[in-house]
Amino acid sequence: MKSPAEVGQIAEYLITTYCSAAGTETPDDLRKACELLISKAARAIEKHNDQATAVGVLERTSRYVATHPMEPEPADPLYREAVEAVVKNQRASAAFLQRRFGIGYNRAARMIEAMERDRIVSGMNSEGARVVLMLEVPHA
Repeated sequence: MKSPAEVGQIAEYLITTYCSAAGTETPDDLRKACELLISKAARAIEKHNDQATAVGVLERTSRYVATHPMEPEPADPLYREAVEAVVKNQRASAAFLQRRFGIGYNRAARMIEAMERDRIVSGMNSEGARVVLMLEVPHA
């Protein structure tokens, strides 16, 4: 069984990672995402340890989240070029970006998701394809 300190470190890491990956756009979205994950983590910890450990982790993690604001992920240096390629070729897929720029799937997928958030491409349709929503490259 893990010590309360180890469990707390794991919980803090998971919450930070989850909130970052959740793509929260506003501080309220971030707070809600963190609260949901904290609650789920506390229930899981209580199930596998004891209530006192879960409460302690919940309190420490809540304090950590409150005092460590999430910084937005730095923009990918290839993002602008990727947008230009997607708009110019009217192809929006991670595979296209992988081939075009010689990058890995995770990086390409993050850029496609960022383009969706920036409303450059659509969400996936029923066939899993995305539609490029722009005919010209947006100017920064």
